[in-house]
Amino acid sequence: LSKGAILADEVGLGKTIEALGVINMDSSLARVLVVCPSVVRRNWLREAARWLVVQRPMGIIDSDSPEIPVGPCLMVVGYERARRPKCLTALRAGGWDLLIVDEVHRCKDPKSLQSRAVLGSVRTREREADSGLAGIDRRLLMLSGTPMLNRPIELWPMARVLAPEVFTSFWGFARRYAAATQNGYGWDLTGAAHLDELQSLLRSNGMIRRLKKDV
Repeated sequence: LSKGAILADEVGLGKTIEALGVINMDSSLARVLVVCPSVVRRNWLREAARWLVVQRPMGIIDSDSPEIPVGPCLMVVGYERARRPKCLTALRAGGWDLLIVDEVHRCKDPKSLQSRAVLGSVRTREREADSGLAGIDRRLLMLSGTPMLNRPIELWPMARVLAPEVFTSFWGFARRYAAATQNGYGWDLTGAAHLDELQSLLRSNGMIRRLKKDV
């Protein structure tokens, strides 16, 4: 794991345990923040307690002004909390070595508050880019069992963060992989094109996708 990766193994293959294995393999990943759906926050703590080789203080962030431990730790926060401005500011100052985003497909809409808080937004003429939590200059591991290749435009927020030097333009991505067309009412971005090329680019830049039948 260098800067970023997408772990897109099929549901049921144990992406949580695989992510914890990444922490076990790299002793420099001392401070870890997990962003996930609120319903699985405690599951992350249970699995971490079971699988981490070197244990560390762990906890759930459920305050807009969280007390974040100093030194090695693993903290878990739900999407709903992470997108609150005050909590987001505190999290961005946490000095994390690794950000894990579970069920990252929840950030498929680049305009949503949730997506902007976690993965950031793109620079426009009107304002500077907001880099969100993923903009912290550390490492990023995105987890999703739903890679969404039936509607490639939904991959844009993740692709942009995974390989910004490859996926440089929203409209370039939309025209090439979502077959963007004008339909008389605006842009239709629900199409799909060049999927083999897109999958090859994603895999060569850090996406791992395995099916149960392959494992």
